[in-house]
Amino acid sequence: MEEDIVSKNKEKEAEMAEQNRQLFQSLGISPEDLSRFLNDPKRFSPETWEFLQKKREELEKQIDAKIQGMNQSTKKQAQNPKGHWLFVK
Repeated sequence: MEEDIVSKNKEKEAEMAEQNRQLFQSLGISPEDLSRFLNDPKRFSPETWEFLQKKREELEKQIDAKIQGMNQSTKKQAQNPKGHWLFVK
């Protein structure tokens, strides 16, 4: 059961990595170029920079919450595997 979850997670991770690769290829930039651009406050007005930082913080919190939820769900599934019953007479 746990192996299935790990396998599915690895498949999803590979799928997402491929989608990211295709996106960056279509944009003609690298992830590093985008990161450098977005982390340079000189490229933005002070108001825009503040807005971007707030949105980044919100997004990081949402991602962290989803990861924690997935971890808790995975733990519950591992603790209570379906289809395993002990019958006692």
